Amino acid sequence: MQAALSEDVLQDIQFFDRREGYAVGSSGLVLHTQDSGKTWKRETPVPLNCSWSDVHFVDPSCAWAVETHGRVGRYFDPALDPTRVSERETQEAAGLFGEPLQMRNPVRGAATLIYSLPHPAAVHLEIYDLLGRRVRALESGIKGAGTYSILWNLEDDLAHRVPAGTYLCCLRLDGRPFVKKLTVIK
Repeated sequence: MQAALSEDVLQDIQFFDRREGYAVGSSGLVLHTQDSGKTWKRETPVPLNCSWSDVHFVDPSCAWAVETHGRVGRYFDPALDPTRVSERETQEAAGLFGEPLQMRNPVRGAATLIYSLPHPAAVHLEIYDLLGRRVRALESGIKGAGTYSILWNLEDDLAHRVPAGTYLCCLRLDGRPFVKKLTVIK
């Protein structure tokens, strides 16, 4: 990590689980790890050239950070944006995990999302709108091999009913994205 830091000073660090975390610091420094801190990758923050003193990540792709002079900035990692997951990435995930996510479509009232793991994996299952904003976090953690069923009551993280429309179900298995569209009807 020393080579990545040079003259930058770390101010705060946050991990989501045993493997994935971020560190922030001076000169707009944002570092990301997916291997429990063994290696760190420098990210490009927004805004640039500021010093972060504190950070709170809403999810692995979005954070609110406080700059040392009191300004608040939003950091968003476009690489984790489910609206930008390519067909190739989805096919790669399907190649490793089969067709991991199943659901009835369209849905009304509630949606049952079923995913299968041929082997243990780090699982993140989230619902996004078509603008890439997270609507609901449904599952996060290490799961053993098997089939899992998650009931989504069509509410967001604040327990508000979502409007009719199209949503993205983003299942990440060991960091590999698998995205399916889900239509909610009234």
